Amino acid sequence: MRDDRVLLFDLGGVLVESTGHAALKRLLPHLEQKEIVTRWLASKSVGQFERGNIASEEFARAFLEEWQLQLEPAQFLTEFSSWVQGFFPGAERMLMHLK
Repeated sequence: MRDDRVLLFDLGGVLVESTGHAALKRLLPHLEQKEIVTRWLASKSVGQFERGNIASEEFARAFLEEWQLQLEPAQFLTEFSSWVQGFFPGAERMLMHLK
């Protein structure tokens, strides 16, 4: 059954600007940017978090282990929360006009 009351958007890179891939490049300078993007898209922990299947603390622990980053979970979450820079021009206005 189709439900026409739901609009679903991908936020990062679509409605909001994110510096996440650049931040990961700084944390993992030995990886090429393309590999970072590929790993991000295939990441089990990212997928679980984006679908709301795990809490932020669990995401941080799983992500740090998966990517072998030597950060504390709280430190990672602080950095992670700074990745979103805000709406792309016109995106917020567009959302306000959707019905």
